[in-house]
Amino acid sequence: MSVKLEVGNDPMTIRFAEAEPFAFTYRHWVAKRPFTCLGEECPLCDAGHEPKPVVFYSVIDLADGTVKVWEMTAEPTRKVQKHYDRLADQGKALDDPSLYFVIFKGKGGNGFFTYDVEQFEA
Repeated sequence: MSVKLEVGNDPMTIRFAEAEPFAFTYRHWVAKRPFTCLGEECPLCDAGHEPKPVVFYSVIDLADGTVKVWEMTAEPTRKVQKHYDRLADQGKALDDPSLYFVIFKGKGGNGFFTYDVEQFEA
C-alpha cells in the first residue's frame, strides 16, 4: 500500500523516485469530494461535471526516507513540467540522483492552493 505525500504550508524536501509519472487519470470534484472519471460512460460527465487531470509520481520524502505517492493536480503538475522540460534540454531527468526539490503549498489570492516547486542540486 502506498503512502500519499501530504504537501503542506511548511517546505518539505523530496526527490523523484522515477523520471516519469506512473499513472494519470481524471477526477471529478462534486460537493468537495473526489470521484474518478469513468471515461466515455461516465454519469458525472453526462451531468455536466468537468473532470480535472491528476498525475501520480513516486517521490522520496527526505524527512523520513520513505517512498510516497504525490497526487498532483494541474497546478503543481505545471510547475513540475517546467523542471521536467528544462532538465530534458540538459539531458537529465527528474530522478537524477544529484537533484532534490523543495515543495510547499499556500492559499492564493483566489482562494485556491498554489504550489512552489524549487529545484536544487546536491
